[in-house]
Amino acid sequence: MPAKTAHPAPELERQRSNCRVLRFFFLALLLLLLLAIAWVQIWQSESLSQRSLRQQIRKVYVPAKRGMIADREGTPLNYTIPAYTLVIRPDLLRDPRDSRRRTLEIVSLAISELALYLGPEFYHFKPSLESIRQHLEQRTPLPIPLWEDVSPQTIARWATRRQDFPASELLLSWKRCYAEPETAAQLRGFTRPGQLNDPDMKQYWNANFKEPVGISGLELALNFRLRGSGGSEVLQTDVLAFRNTILESHPAVNGEDVRLTLDLPLQRLAEELFEQHNYAGAAVLFDASDGSVLVLASSPTFSLDTPALPAPNSAQFNRALNGAYPPGSVIKPFLAMLALREGLVTPAEKIFCPGYFSINAETHIGCSARYGHAEIDLVGALAKSCNTYFCTVGQRLEGPGWEKMLETFGLGRKLNTLLYRQETAGVGYAPSVLRTQRPRDPHWYASDSAYASIGQGLWLVSPLQMAVCTGALLTGMAWQPRFLLDDPIELLDSYSWSEEHAQAIRQGLYDCVHAPGGTGRALAGLNVLGKTGTAEVSGKNPHAWCIAALPAEAPRLIGVWVVENGGSGGKIAAPLLAQLLALAQERLP
Repeated sequence: MPAKTAHPAPELERQRSNCRVLRFFFLALLLLLLLAIAWVQIWQSESLSQRSLRQQIRKVYVPAKRGMIADREGTPLNYTIPAYTLVIRPDLLRDPRDSRRRTLEIVSLAISELALYLGPEFYHFKPSLESIRQHLEQRTPLPIPLWEDVSPQTIARWATRRQDFPASELLLSWKRCYAEPETAAQLRGFTRPGQLNDPDMKQYWNANFKEPVGISGLELALNFRLRGSGGSEVLQTDVLAFRNTILESHPAVNGEDVRLTLDLPLQRLAEELFEQHNYAGAAVLFDASDGSVLVLASSPTFSLDTPALPAPNSAQFNRALNGAYPPGSVIKPFLAMLALREGLVTPAEKIFCPGYFSINAETHIGCSARYGHAEIDLVGALAKSCNTYFCTVGQRLEGPGWEKMLETFGLGRKLNTLLYRQETAGVGYAPSVLRTQRPRDPHWYASDSAYASIGQGLWLVSPLQMAVCTGALLTGMAWQPRFLLDDPIELLDSYSWSEEHAQAIRQGLYDCVHAPGGTGRALAGLNVLGKTGTAEVSGKNPHAWCIAALPAEAPRLIGVWVVENGGSGGKIAAPLLAQLLALAQERLP
């Protein structure tokens, strides 16, 4: 009987079922893949295209030319010149198929060949292989800076063989220069090259960003005007980030030129006089008709060409604005005017001076005349700087009167000029300041009135403050100090002095210069009003002060001179101020 054969139908059917499942699986997978491709190609194409474009563009900064600072006659002081950096562009040397290692070799060889042609010093200071590698990795689309601020001779030598170094280029930047770099250095200020880590530079990729940025003085205060508005270029790169083409270009807008109120010959003379005598101190020449600052000298000075080097005696410190000195006897005309206005004294009243003023049985303040001035009136007391007279008047003023002194003349407050960062408020001397200046003993004593009346004790003023106050005293107008010719003329305060009182003050200051026994006789060759001061300093020589105004009959130019620890104001400061005013009288109408 024949054997039975197994029926293949169930096995075949199972295999066919498995094949159908696989077909459906792969069809579904293919469909899913097609949908994904469609999603990317159709719906996401614009977004991905923009993302790709963003990954292949680099924005670089085009520095603007910084504006010039000139004196009142237009003589350039701080100015900008083009500075060229020789660079090499890796994108013009490499083949797109080159590896980074091969690109590094090609670029390094091209730099070496260029350096050998230019000279041994260029080869010695060429970029190292490591610095080239870092540039290619971190700043790929940008040219590699080789040598900065190259000379015209080097540029000419490179240009004659430029075709042999086709990837090399000159990149323009700007260099700040300083005419007479030690003149008015604290006022003018200096710059430093802009850095890519500056907050407003984060969006740029510059390899060689060299825009001067103000650091001190007017360079800092006027940075917003001098700097101008930088431009930019948007570079498109290839897939390896090498430069391809320029997509956008926005030119830079140069900064403004500014002219100072400064008179350069007068400023130069003031600083030369300090240097000749090796004095530290400050000098100010102030136009009391509109607030123009003609001289703002501070000694010692420093060179703007090398501002980073240590300078002796705090030479970068602006003593004319930030120097705080006890005023000594130059405070007396202000006390006299206030006392006259308050009715505490009259021009005709005489006070006996035995050669000293007694605060108490144990404490005496000596007078300028050892044996006294006998009976002396206000005009004579100003001319001869009688301490006894003013101590007596100062005690009549008492505490509230000294508050009025600060309020009237603005002492102890900043002027808030363009250079407010460099200004000191000084210290007024009145009961209200004792809580901070003498917290352990804030009570106002009769001795405070005596010391305040001769410019000693807590008083601290700056030379510029003294110039503004002197102008207010003699003209009735307190003008905001101006450093720029195009600054608005601003009146801080005006005063309605009695003509009788104003005449008494002017006569006292005139006699100080022109009458026998006057302490300002060193100014006698000029038609000026003047007052000297010798401000005592504990453990050191006194500060020497002199203030003066010309012409005497209608004061316009106010001069202030202070010599730190110089000694007598009449012997030290007055002769120097006389020389400055003599030149000012010749130069200014």
